Amino acid sequence: MEAAFTDFDATLRDGRGVRVRAMSGSDDAEILQAFDHLSVDARYMRFMRVVREVDQDRLRKTLASFPEHGFGIVATVPAADGFDIVGSAILVIGNDPSICEFAITILPEYGGAGLGRTLLSALIATATVFSQDIVAQLMKRDIEAGSEHDHVRNNRLYVAGFGIVMVVIACILQDVVAALTVAYDILVGGLLVPILGGLVWRRGTNVGAVAAMAVGTVATLATMVVVGDIFANEPIYVGLASGLVVYVVGSLATKPTAPEILAEWDRRSRGAAAPDAEPATETA
Repeated sequence: MEAAFTDFDATLRDGRGVRVRAMSGSDDAEILQAFDHLSVDARYMRFMRVVREVDQDRLRKTLASFPEHGFGIVATVPAADGFDIVGSAILVIGNDPSICEFAITILPEYGGAGLGRTLLSALIATATVFSQDIVAQLMKRDIEAGSEHDHVRNNRLYVAGFGIVMVVIACILQDVVAALTVAYDILVGGLLVPILGGLVWRRGTNVGAVAAMAVGTVATLATMVVVGDIFANEPIYVGLASGLVVYVVGSLATKPTAPEILAEWDRRSRGAAAPDAEPATETA
């Protein structure tokens, strides 16, 4: 992997300037210093687990592997000892060159200088997927129907709705770890059964899957309220059990998936070419 990066100076929204350059092997000490400045919540968000100190040997091996097995950039500011790293972006390529591990870390005092744009982009993407893949399917509405003005208006309404929901959730759950716990409980209690069911049970249907998602999510959240402990395991168990029952009953009570759809699923699972696809030919 070849990596060419030209250093440049950037001005943040608040007027502060940073120097952006490629990460080097000699940055290990400053990276460790930057890690010490991260809060417990920020460390959890970065590593998705509790990390009290950096594995220095792994850090040095990772830096030494650049640029053959990854690449990193850092944002620096002048300091008494030369410079401080206030932000970094890194990607590490594993044995499979098509898969990489990617992470961004920003020191708390430099937050708010671009993070909002990222969150807004994710919000718009979520609202668009929700309106087209869920609402349109449930209402049996053609997503291509209507004018461009109608599409923009509907997307704005969904973005506004999701924004209000997220603000309410943020006001209720001001602890990052608690918010992540609720999200993961919903993912397991509400989505695990229909996802696995769709993969292994051919009799499963869309109606059963959607009903299982809704019931599993509601049951998980309701059990959290009843138990009074966000970190308890009981909400997940209740969500899984209720989702499983609803998925099986809902699937058996509705029309089976059409044979041609199952055949197409089998074809894609095998990686076979489409029936109408013409074989590729080479030309000199």
